[in-house]
Amino acid sequence: MTRYGLVVGVAKYKSPLGNLSKTESDAKAVHDLLKQYGDFEDIQVLTGEVTAKQLEDALGRLLLERADRNEALIYFSGHAVVVKGNFGKKRGYLALSNTGLKTSSGEITGIENGIALDDLSGLIGEAKLSNLVVLLDCCHSETLLEESQGFLQRAIVSQAFAELKQDYFLVSACRKFEEAYAMKSESYSIFTGAMLRGLAQDRADESGVVDTSSMFSYVAKQLQGTGQEAVSFNYGRALRIVDYRQVVAKSEVNETCPYLGLNAFDESTAQWFFGRETAFKRLMSKIAQSPFVFVVGVSGSGKSSLVKAKLIPAMKKERYRILLMKPWSNPIQKLKDVFADILEEKGADVAEFEQKIDTEGLLAAIADLPKPILLVIDQFEEVFTVCSQITERRKFIQMLVDVAQAQTLNLAIVATMRIDFLADCTYANLDAIVNEQMVVISGMNDDELRDAIAKPAQTQGYQLAEGLLDAILQDIEAEPNCLPLLEFALQKLWENRDRQRGLLTFEGYRQMDRLKGALDRHADHLYEKESASGQEWMRRIFLKLVRTGNDAKDTRRRERRQVILDLAGGDGNGRKEIERILKSLEGKGGRLLVASEENGVAIVDLAHEALMDGWQRFAAWRLE
Repeated sequence: MTRYGLVVGVAKYKSPLGNLSKTESDAKAVHDLLKQYGDFEDIQVLTGEVTAKQLEDALGRLLLERADRNEALIYFSGHAVVVKGNFGKKRGYLALSNTGLKTSSGEITGIENGIALDDLSGLIGEAKLSNLVVLLDCCHSETLLEESQGFLQRAIVSQAFAELKQDYFLVSACRKFEEAYAMKSESYSIFTGAMLRGLAQDRADESGVVDTSSMFSYVAKQLQGTGQEAVSFNYGRALRIVDYRQVVAKSEVNETCPYLGLNAFDESTAQWFFGRETAFKRLMSKIAQSPFVFVVGVSGSGKSSLVKAKLIPAMKKERYRILLMKPWSNPIQKLKDVFADILEEKGADVAEFEQKIDTEGLLAAIADLPKPILLVIDQFEEVFTVCSQITERRKFIQMLVDVAQAQTLNLAIVATMRIDFLADCTYANLDAIVNEQMVVISGMNDDELRDAIAKPAQTQGYQLAEGLLDAILQDIEAEPNCLPLLEFALQKLWENRDRQRGLLTFEGYRQMDRLKGALDRHADHLYEKESASGQEWMRRIFLKLVRTGNDAKDTRRRERRQVILDLAGGDGNGRKEIERILKSLEGKGGRLLVASEENGVAIVDLAHEALMDGWQRFAAWRLE
């Protein structure tokens, strides 16, 4: 969609309205930012002395002509007045340089050459826009929101609105009973200054975008205690305002694969993590409410990626110290271990710290440590599936519940967990906390999926061939909960890209058996390359890395590398063959297993639980 804008800063007024000193600089700064980073086809600017006729013509041209079925943004900085009419009815007006007022007993009773806010709402109603952003830095501007809400509620049920799928965002600098103001010591007005800071590059998400939701959240926080309270009304999606990706030359091409296959995204790959802005905002909102939050979803929904690629970088910007752990069989010891670096930096006694955790709990133990801290507990379900000591499990849970109940601002805990383990969260009222502080990672909508599929390639200078994106979306619709399969398929698609044309091709997608067949075909290819003995070792290795249950869904099981090697017993040749197979499956050509180290112990794990169903041979093994 093409974008058009109108930026207005009225500075000169007739008496009794006084001239304004900040509006021209406000409007110029907004125009310059939008022109450079807003991707607008054109932005009309009216500043200084602006008449009602000039603004009326500009609004009509923008909303009814130029932005027809396109995107529009309006920014107004200047005076606004409220006029008392019949039966106590009040109407809000944008005041212009030639606006005249009639007053009686200190109240404004009449106006000439003003733009009525409800007339502007009516004009918006006539327009056929893709989306609209209205930013009002003027007194009493909440009145427009009151009028617009009534209009939008009517428009939502109209056939035209449904067909155009319009989105709106309107924000006023202050409540209807408040005055918008500026401080002499500042370059801009209170509202516009906060808005410009909220639209700065360091406020952009990992894709380089600042949208309406992010901007307003920042402005509302900045205006606290100023005597102004920004008010917003929106319908539909959060809308892009500025996009700092425009600073990168479009011709720049990077051949690094932006798709991670079965691996989770993290800080190092966050620039390619798209499509989860809504879930991320819910997560940040929950953290602001309570220090203990659960991120839950089905296997493969992207829980860990959301936390590692979105939350952790955001919390680092807020100067949080990040600690990351998995519970495994001994969650309390793992909890102690993740604090080791902080303790060493502080020169604290580790033994004393560990004893304090055992005797007084987590809150008491960290009382003297540097703050704030974000503790991420990934794969929380291991507390129930791997930790077999009920006493340790309960003590660990109790420590976390104590944090939640203390409502401390210095320690935040975020746990990721498969949603099918909610029923296990019963001890110490953990279920009540989970139900209250749970962010459910549901399936992506079409727009989110389009971003997750296309934008990583675009950041590298590649495009998807015509029709490919729609074909992938059709396959996703027929295969629910398939995000790991999707990432793996996209990784394979990237390997088969057309470098000459900078394209991911439909032919490459077809050759790899499309969405569902990519992982199954890849795993089978690795299996079939092995000798008979090698195939048998692969079967035993994979079955060792899964925990099966009669009443619960099968789960992955990390295992010590030594335990895997011990499958060969005393057979030296067998151990060598197992080690060779492990390395091949962990390498770039294999990508089915991951190797790691925990406290000096080598660990082997499935690359993702999606393998258990995505590789048909593996699924059959588990049924034998």
